[in-house]
Amino acid sequence: HIVAGGQPAGLSLIENVVKECLEEAGIPPELTKKGIQPAGAISYESYGGKFKDDGEGVMSRVVLFCFDLILPNDFVPTAHDGEVDYFFQWEMRDIAKSMDPKYEDPIK
Repeated sequence: HIVAGGQPAGLSLIENVVKECLEEAGIPPELTKKGIQPAGAISYESYGGKFKDDGEGVMSRVVLFCFDLILPNDFVPTAHDGEVDYFFQWEMRDIAKSMDPKYEDPIK
């Protein structure tokens, strides 16, 4: 995971990905356009809020549009907009370990 952002009105999904890649990780638009591939969508709903137990909660519906981005091996993302302190790369074994329900996330 390298960038994320809300989908504003007036921009296509791809236009928004290009914008977010530049803003959040310093990925030049030409690299994003060359390496971007739609990977699917994840949708979910949640019900919460202060009065949820009284039946007066708030329903939230979200759709996450997911993309794979192939970058050159020597590309190093840089934080640009203050939303991220730094980037790091995990090995596949670390990703596999992080999926264990008992995994203690050092970031959160």
